[in-house]
Amino acid sequence: YPTGVGALIVNKRGQSVLVKKYYGGGTVNIAMTREDFHEKRFEFSSNFEDGTLSFLTIANLLEGFNTLEHLVPTKMGKNTMQRISRYVFQLAQYGYEKLVTLKHANGQPLIQFYNHTSYKNSSCQGGVITFNILHEDGAFVGFAEVACLAAVFNIQLRTGCFCNPGACQWFLQLSDSDIRKQYKSGHICSDYNDLIDGVPTGAVRISFGFMTRKKDVDKMINMIEECYLSAPAKRLQHIDIDKLPNSLKHIPKRFKPKLREICVYPIKSCGAFKVTDSWPLTTTGLLYDRGWMIVDATGRALTQKHVSRLCLIRPLIHRDKGTMELTFTGMQPVEVSLEVSSYLNDVTNASVCRSKVCDDIVAGYDCGKKVADWLTDCLEMPGLRLIKQCDTRRGQNGSAREISLSNQAQFLLINKSSVRWLTNKIASEEEPTDNTVDRFRANLVIETPTALEENDFLSLTIGNVEF
Repeated sequence: YPTGVGALIVNKRGQSVLVKKYYGGGTVNIAMTREDFHEKRFEFSSNFEDGTLSFLTIANLLEGFNTLEHLVPTKMGKNTMQRISRYVFQLAQYGYEKLVTLKHANGQPLIQFYNHTSYKNSSCQGGVITFNILHEDGAFVGFAEVACLAAVFNIQLRTGCFCNPGACQWFLQLSDSDIRKQYKSGHICSDYNDLIDGVPTGAVRISFGFMTRKKDVDKMINMIEECYLSAPAKRLQHIDIDKLPNSLKHIPKRFKPKLREICVYPIKSCGAFKVTDSWPLTTTGLLYDRGWMIVDATGRALTQKHVSRLCLIRPLIHRDKGTMELTFTGMQPVEVSLEVSSYLNDVTNASVCRSKVCDDIVAGYDCGKKVADWLTDCLEMPGLRLIKQCDTRRGQNGSAREISLSNQAQFLLINKSSVRWLTNKIASEEEPTDNTVDRFRANLVIETPTALEENDFLSLTIGNVEF
């Protein structure tokens, strides 16, 4: 059915003088309600589409009202609109009373409602329910995720701020600075950027009509229960991209784990080298990961358990130069070769003491006096040497193993979302999440939409490599 009114043709040369003093819905990226500020959309044509009236549809309003009166006639002193109003309110009341009882296993409410009433009086409450869904730890679920899951179940919802930025800001308890921060982070009106640093930019709204039935409300509630209470960790498995409308097809990509950092720890117990691009894999893990160790005069490997200042030694790998640069606050950096020749260096045997590999005998190449003196000055301990491990190390039973100096496995993965969840549970003082993540000394730092999703991973594929 046609809804347009034709086209307005404008010469681009007139753009500079066609500056309106007003704006309407659909023409701005952001509009503030507590101060005089808005920013128009970048496309020139979008600035003139102020919620254009649908004249052809307006012309059919009378026929529409006649159809409603035929389907829902006046009855018992109630006209058509009064009957519809009461009916949709009862549906909303029923849905609200069902949703308000939903709780996680730990007692955390599943739903955060946005309303002024408790659905007791139809004169001050319409036939809608506006809300956000909460995870078990109280964190918000993004409305885009909910919209995708609902679409798979053939349920149509409206999400966002519903062209009401004032109410949206008030109910979500967003300050003006919060609104500006969300905008600078990429969120604009009517997009699907639903969470910015865990803070919602909008909500979910269920709207009821005269054609809605009680079974439709039950279907919506069952979908929420199935996806967020019965098996919340598996909820995203419901999403079938082929069943989504085109406007939502891009969203499921956001629910996949994102690789945030690749970290290489060249020297055991020392700081990380954070990769800014791709990085090679070897049979022992990431190239150069935990390939060196610092030993004392007795041949024992140093660890942070006994020498906490090791974490202040920061390595920088220059693969193009074939060198590794070591830095330490207050000291001039020192460089060592990434490839130490066995013909030019003595072979030293050392035991990695009091760790999961403490029974293994490690053969390595001494990296020389220059770096040894530098380490002694940094850590204020005499007789230190930097040792580069040979290709294999031997256990007490004499068997050879091709493995790096890592304590247990060749890769350690950490989920930033899980770290954030854990920090909120136990931290007495607020610490930046990135700092806490660094404490785990992970090689692969990922981030998932919710915490602890990695507990259900059977495998993880990064690029074309399966872990």
